[in-house]
Amino acid sequence: MYEKVLIACAGLVLLISGIALAGDPCAGTTTVSAAGNGSCTPGAAMCPNGDYDQVNVTVTVKDCYGTPLEGQMVTVLAIPAGDPFCYCPDGEPVPNDYSDTKMVGPTDAAGVVVATFDKVGGCGDMEFYATIGIVTAGPSLSIYIANVDNNGNCACNLVDFGNFATYYNIWPTNACMDYNCDDAVNLVDFGNFATHYNHTCSVGPNP
Repeated sequence: MYEKVLIACAGLVLLISGIALAGDPCAGTTTVSAAGNGSCTPGAAMCPNGDYDQVNVTVTVKDCYGTPLEGQMVTVLAIPAGDPFCYCPDGEPVPNDYSDTKMVGPTDAAGVVVATFDKVGGCGDMEFYATIGIVTAGPSLSIYIANVDNNGNCACNLVDFGNFATYYNIWPTNACMDYNCDDAVNLVDFGNFATHYNHTCSVGPNP
C-alpha cells in the first residue's frame, strides 16, 4: 500500500510539473538565429552610424512541448567571440539605447520576434543569446561582421584607412575589409569604405 501511495505521489508530481512547463518558455526548444540583410549576407558589413547593413536576430519562443508562445518579451544580447567591438547609443530607452542589448516583443502568434542590430563598430565573429524571463536560449550560430570601423572604436577614420590600405589587394583576404564577401579586398571595397569615411556614432552620412 505504501509503495502505491509513493507511485501515485510521484505521478502527481510529474503531472503538476508537466502542467507548469506547458506555456512556459523553454531553453531547449526556443531558437535564436542571426543573419545579415545586405552587402555581405549571411554576414554583414557594418558602420557605427548604422547606415550600412544590419543583423536581424530571430527568436522563436516555445514551451518544452514545442508550442509557440505569443506575447513574450525577449531580450537579445550580442556577444563577440574575442574580437574588439563597440556599440553606439541609438536614442532608444534603456536597454535598447546600447546596441549590444535589445529588448523586443511581444512575440507573435508563431512565437517569433526579431531584434535588429546596426550601430556597431569593430569586426569579427558575433553570437547572440536571448533571455525570456529567467530562461536563456542560444547562442545563435556565429555570424561574421565586416566593418569600416575595423579597430572597433566607433569611428571610421585615418587609422581604419591605414588598416584597409595594408590589406588592399593582398591574399589571403582579410575578411574585415571585404564588405561584399567576394573573397577579395579591391576597388569595390574601397568605394564602400570611402562612402562611410569619417562616420561615427553620431556623424554620417557624408555630404
